[in-house]
Amino acid sequence: MITNKKARSIANWMFREGTEQTTEGNWCFYHDEVEKMWDIKLDAESIELITTWLCRLYGNAILDVWGKEETGEDVFDINFGTWYCENVEDEEDDEEETA
Repeated sequence: MITNKKARSIANWMFREGTEQTTEGNWCFYHDEVEKMWDIKLDAESIELITTWLCRLYGNAILDVWGKEETGEDVFDINFGTWYCENVEDEEDDEEETA
């Protein structure tokens, strides 16, 4: 199992990376990617701890965190509030451009 400090750092990284990279409000972090990036081995307790820190640190900015039960894959599938995502275009802006 990873430490609280490491889980919090990973949660911060996921939020920063996900909100900067997404164009639609969600971003996936595959377990093998996280393990390699952070030199850790994820187990059920570590996954739960990271998810808890994501929700604790970012509250309503995290709409959902889906895992293996929901996706069938070893993944953190995170849905962010789009107001935190710099590359998400406002749908109203798209409608105005096509009018």
